[in-house]
Amino acid sequence: MTEGATQTAADSVAGITVLRAPQELDLATADSLAARGCAIAVHAGLLLLDLTSLSFCDARGLSAFVRIANQADRAGCRLALIAPQPPVAKVLRICRLDQRLLVFATTDHALAGLTAVPYRRDGCDLIATLADLRDRWAISDADFQRGKEKILSQPT
Repeated sequence: MTEGATQTAADSVAGITVLRAPQELDLATADSLAARGCAIAVHAGLLLLDLTSLSFCDARGLSAFVRIANQADRAGCRLALIAPQPPVAKVLRICRLDQRLLVFATTDHALAGLTAVPYRRDGCDLIATLADLRDRWAISDADFQRGKEKILSQPT
């Protein structure tokens, strides 16, 4: 593994940070990504893990995602994974991490999907994504696509 493969880069604008994963996420790189992600989550409002270059992810890499997600939860930071390649997306599905972590095809999709609307459920303040609202109001996907603005204006 080359030195460049262990490096991650982060861009931050207005409380939104994009952290780019290395090409391989394994024993050699996972702890570094987890440390950077956890440190960023403490201060960011939204952390997007860009997986576009990630071609391999083993159990240590999955553990790094969970550690970052746990820190983000504690810090009140929203977290999403962006553009996992098919082999990585498959591992996320098999391990059911795609149900624990939000996964989006692009950064633009993540920013649109994470437009949050607060609502209360079971006495707890939660943040609802548009998909949460679609499920909550049990509308069809076609209606959901045609009426996102109308959905957001409904009382909670």
